Amino acid sequence: MISSQVFFHSKSLNPNRNFSLERYFLYHSSEEIVFFYVNKPSLILGNFQCVYKEVRLPSDMPIFRRLSGGGCVYHDEGNLNIAIFSQKEQSMENLLWVQKILKFFGKSVEISSRKDLMYENKKCSGSAFKHVNKRYLHHLTLLCSSNLDLLQKNLQGDDSIKTQGIPSVKSFVSNIHLSLESFLSFFPIQ
Repeated sequence: MISSQVFFHSKSLNPNRNFSLERYFLYHSSEEIVFFYVNKPSLILGNFQCVYKEVRLPSDMPIFRRLSGGGCVYHDEGNLNIAIFSQKEQSMENLLWVQKILKFFGKSVEISSRKDLMYENKKCSGSAFKHVNKRYLHHLTLLCSSNLDLLQKNLQGDDSIKTQGIPSVKSFVSNIHLSLESFLSFFPIQ
């Protein structure tokens, strides 16, 4: 990570607002930025995914599509989103950085070949990416204390549908059992 980074934390739980800020940082900023946010319970599709294949429909939860690729995820107040904006591809450096911070809190995570973070052999964080001109977005989720029952219930699409969309890779998941406040207290957030 670059020492001149700026850290932001959105107080909004509105996915539209948070995704708009991500878009702004990607397209209209040149700073090295780490942007933290939490969304209200919602289902978030990767940019190239088919909703029918990823989500149990009809859904009581709002469904959104993010800028980056990757798989469909569940957001709630126990899931911390980390969007890292940089001038170069540095996904492995970003993962090592998050791994080091989690180690500080006594949480041992491994980095998988798919650039997921694994806690007790289960996925606690996935990665998604977007590259525009000379600007890179590495988006991570971090399951701190999410409702895993709602996650499992809602991320069940219709596997019989044939589509050109990118399917999610199903994984066993786990919360890392760390408060969002503790994690965020580690940073000089503006």
